[in-house]
Amino acid sequence: DETVDAFVINDSADRETIDEVAVEWQVVYEDDILSSGFMSWSGSLVYFSNFSGRLTFSLPTYIPEEKVNAVLKLRLHGNGRFISSNEYKIIVCQRDFAKPSISQMSVGYFGDDDNLGALMESKGIAVSRLQSLDMILPGMWDVLVIGKLH
Repeated sequence: DETVDAFVINDSADRETIDEVAVEWQVVYEDDILSSGFMSWSGSLVYFSNFSGRLTFSLPTYIPEEKVNAVLKLRLHGNGRFISSNEYKIIVCQRDFAKPSISQMSVGYFGDDDNLGALMESKGIAVSRLQSLDMILPGMWDVLVIGKLH
């Protein structure tokens, strides 16, 4: 199971207060649901406000290939009905495919937003900060992240 900080924003077209807030999630590959779940929070969410909570979801225990391009589907429910949905393309892979671990990978980072580099470092990812795009050479890093440019 993975637990993440989830943020729910009430931007309802009806400008309503949402009671009995719940999030339904699915990891979908092609037409197959690889894993799914449901989590609810107590309280009300007035229009144009937000709250955060911890969302725990189970990663798929079986995938048909070593790596698949899947979709994380999130559906917001409240007031006894479906409210809205979001979808995110994700990669799901077997643990062996993901080796070496991210902490063993070489990561190059270029961008004006120093917060992203600090975030990666706080997660144990060693980052080589690039001062210029001229420093980018093919194959120099396992991962190259180009952050927000102003």
